Amino acid sequence: MDREQFTFYASFFRAVSRIRNKAARCDAYDAICAYALTGILPDLDKLPDSAAIAFELSKPNLDASRRKSEAGKSGEAKANGKQAESK
Repeated sequence: MDREQFTFYASFFRAVSRIRNKAARCDAYDAICAYALTGILPDLDKLPDSAAIAFELSKPNLDASRRKSEAGKSGEAKANGKQAESK
């Protein structure tokens, strides 16, 4: 399921910012954003190593955010006695 938004953490920015090669840095941003919004895994073998590493480090947070979002949409959080806080 495609999403319209996701949380981009400062840790993602710090990791990707350390990639000196601008093309590889762009590849890392594209991989993170595309996965966060579409759920489609990038082909890590086709990414520069630095971009693949940044993606792999971001993926657990992206997966957790997707799970929380889907649980909130399905009402699981409320069914478990927890109500999601609104900002």
